[in-house]
Amino acid sequence: MDFLEQNHRNPSRHHIEEHVHLNWLKANRKLLNAGQPAPEYRQNEFMVYATIRQHGDAVGQLNGELNDSQKMTLEYIRQHEGCNTKQISVGLDVPFDTIDKHIRVLVKNGFIEHRGSKKTGGYYPV
Repeated sequence: MDFLEQNHRNPSRHHIEEHVHLNWLKANRKLLNAGQPAPEYRQNEFMVYATIRQHGDAVGQLNGELNDSQKMTLEYIRQHEGCNTKQISVGLDVPFDTIDKHIRVLVKNGFIEHRGSKKTGGYYPV
């Protein structure tokens, strides 16, 4: 029995389930790109529970050391002084939010600084 026959009263349910699945995939990809562990899932007959664990502090730092992705961001800034977050994101093909987190870690630890206005300024190695 195919899906539409089983759900003939609400065929749009298929589209909702497909949308939920795509969001789940995007969320997992964002976590893995940010160097975070994959979520842990469990379910009962009514709900699905996801446990999302985070390494380090709120901006992704672990034991005072930079992870590989943060090091890659720092190296890009060293090679392209004055670049902004969007330029780094495009240049490294890494999501903007991930680069934004890396930049916060790099600024906080004194590896880089921002010069200029928020709109036209960029990041420079210290």
